[in-house]
Amino acid sequence: MVSVTSRAAGSSLGSAAARADDAIMGTNNSSIVSKRSVERLYFPDEPHFFRYFVKKPQRRSPLINRGYWLRMKAIDNTVRQFLEQPTQSRKVVINLGCGYDPLVWQCLSRYPGACKNVLFVDVDYKELMLKKRDMVTRTTELQQVLTNVQVLEGDILLQSDQYIQIGCDLRDLERLNKVLSSDIDVQESQILLVAEVSITYMEAKYADDVIRWAGSLPREKYPTTSAQRRRFESLGWVDVSVGNLWSLFSSPDFLCPEERKALDVIEPFDEWEEFALFGCHYVLVVANNHIAPGAAVGLSETKPSAAPFAAPFSPFSPMEVQFSESPKGCGCRRFAAYLPLKNTDRALASVGNFGGMGLKTRIDSYDVYTTAPGDFQDARQSEGYSSQSSPSSRMCHSITDLGDVSLLVGGRTGPDNSLKDCWLYHKWLDLWERVDDLPQPLYRHQAVNIGQGSVLISNGRLNSREISTDYLLWNRQSGWVKCSIGGDNRPPTYGATLIIFDKGPYASGILAGGISSGCVIIQGICK
Repeated sequence: MVSVTSRAAGSSLGSAAARADDAIMGTNNSSIVSKRSVERLYFPDEPHFFRYFVKKPQRRSPLINRGYWLRMKAIDNTVRQFLEQPTQSRKVVINLGCGYDPLVWQCLSRYPGACKNVLFVDVDYKELMLKKRDMVTRTTELQQVLTNVQVLEGDILLQSDQYIQIGCDLRDLERLNKVLSSDIDVQESQILLVAEVSITYMEAKYADDVIRWAGSLPREKYPTTSAQRRRFESLGWVDVSVGNLWSLFSSPDFLCPEERKALDVIEPFDEWEEFALFGCHYVLVVANNHIAPGAAVGLSETKPSAAPFAAPFSPFSPMEVQFSESPKGCGCRRFAAYLPLKNTDRALASVGNFGGMGLKTRIDSYDVYTTAPGDFQDARQSEGYSSQSSPSSRMCHSITDLGDVSLLVGGRTGPDNSLKDCWLYHKWLDLWERVDDLPQPLYRHQAVNIGQGSVLISNGRLNSREISTDYLLWNRQSGWVKCSIGGDNRPPTYGATLIIFDKGPYASGILAGGISSGCVIIQGICK
């Protein structure tokens, strides 16, 4: 038996619990709208089944689309591998807390050969499953792929040769076990249990009961992947593989570079920080009791390989970092850049957090921070600036401190609207000066002061599909100059970290991380 958990089904407990159950059922409505958005954009050449459950489609943001695509891909990949495994036993796929997910129709369409003699079972609240049954019986496209369809009135609401609908509270495991055993030969079947987020909505006790029950056939409590592994092992599962979806996205066993790059063709995307946060929020657990250890479908756990392109370093010494929390409601900018500001009190430092993403749109103002305790000024832009005499709103740009002046380079508005204008900020005059444009628009690059008024720029993004291959040097005398590159052939990246240790003719530093053209983070460090 294999279990995949990565939502809750239930409802027979009192009014307070009923309200909670209603809220959980409400998550189904939001989820299927998001999945319908993904279906329309990311699967144009496949039959669309969410369309029958979502009457008014909405296009979600690129971040939501890609996040839900990753969830859907993780489940589909695991189910496909289960279906394709050779076995003499009948396979049964049980979707716990299924909502309106059309898993059976997707599998019958995508993997018809592998679905022969496979039984799909949907389980969720009876109220919700009655609505799903009505949708199926009213929709010819859904009903025509099923044979010997019967509409029933007990716990089993709809039955066919390929598919069964069960209305049952997942907290009532005795009842669920009885219903399943009445129609499935559990002992002679190979069973895949799918719970896409469903048990996450359940109280930990009930979720543990589901896992324990599944092994025999909330969030704070299991906050890490290792805690989830121990949870399943302690509840009776022999072989458990665990990984978050961000790690899965980067795994060569899950996606090849071409598949990841193909996503950028569908819609421009640059919300990598939020996407990583989204992916780390979800965990894919693949557990089995009847397959030889290490043969679980869907997830192969890989340890990070030795970092390529890495130069030897002596061990770093630990350091102590002290900070104080910013006042609440202050400093809401994201993807902005550090801008040194003048301060008549030489004992204090003042900096601006310039540009970036405001609450609703990109901005051209800055928040002011000083080293004075509790001193903070809301977003501002000095008087006298105009769109011609100062940088426009942007994000993912760089600002490099050169002493009395700072150099702002590039940035973007949208992922396919990169900028090439560059500006010097004179902090004592509080004035911007337009200087040489970049040879081509650039964002998510890094910039460092290498001395003598010169700034070195690393690779960055040209648009949502291309990465620059050039390193550029700027100073007032020569403008932008392309640098020659020697040493290890490190692939171009964007969003890396570039740090300089010394300045002058023998300057040195490190380049670490960054996202490659294959949409994975490069682990190595170059000196």
